[in-house]
Amino acid sequence: MKIKTLLILAGILVLNSCVSTYYQMYKAVPTEDLTIKDDALIFENDDCRVSYNLWSSGGNIGFVMYNKSNENIHVILDESFFILNGFANNYFQNRVFTKSNTLSISTSTIIDKSSLGTSVSYNEEKDICIPPHASKIISEYSITKELYRDCDLLKYPTTNQAKSLKFTKDNSPFVFSNFITYTMGQANIIEIIKNDFYVNEITNYPENMVLDKKLEKFCGQEGTIMIDYFKMVSPDKFYFKYINDGFGTLKH
Repeated sequence: MKIKTLLILAGILVLNSCVSTYYQMYKAVPTEDLTIKDDALIFENDDCRVSYNLWSSGGNIGFVMYNKSNENIHVILDESFFILNGFANNYFQNRVFTKSNTLSISTSTIIDKSSLGTSVSYNEEKDICIPPHASKIISEYSITKELYRDCDLLKYPTTNQAKSLKFTKDNSPFVFSNFITYTMGQANIIEIIKNDFYVNEITNYPENMVLDKKLEKFCGQEGTIMIDYFKMVSPDKFYFKYINDGFGTLKH
């Protein structure tokens, strides 16, 4: 029995030693006048400022909207969309959410136990109100949920084999935008912001080209724990993590 257990453990160790991690890195280009400032891509008009940071697994197309005015801004979600390669995805999905109400009670409090553990259901809002000189985060979608494959892109490159595919807006596999509809104050005049992007570069990297280690730091003090960090962080980039388990035979 012990020999069988040892053989199983040895097999697991062998399999784990064959697994290697890779990252597909995407670089996006805004097709209008967005500027990079404070680790964000910024669009700005007289009413508001819209900030993007795509950096995340799969690409975060959510945004922070800041109200520059002295009146309320109302973002109309059922007329706002994330559009990917020509297909519109609604920001309003008419969902019902459930929130649990858990009471914190001291030992001296006498209450009706039937009121514990209740929950409240509420409908998703079609209208998000942003008060003057305040911000709200609106986030729902990622840009991709799967690996992009191409005959000119090695799936498991070595450090020396990492190579980028370049695209224009006309041949990019990812052309996307946020279509944001809002009104301001009591006028109810509909305003529209359309922020457009496309991916102009995709590269597959082995993990050692993407991640590095450094000592943990906080408030100027250096700790003893080594933490992983990304070397290529940028608000106009995002990534997709994948592995080679040793069983794949396809190069691309």
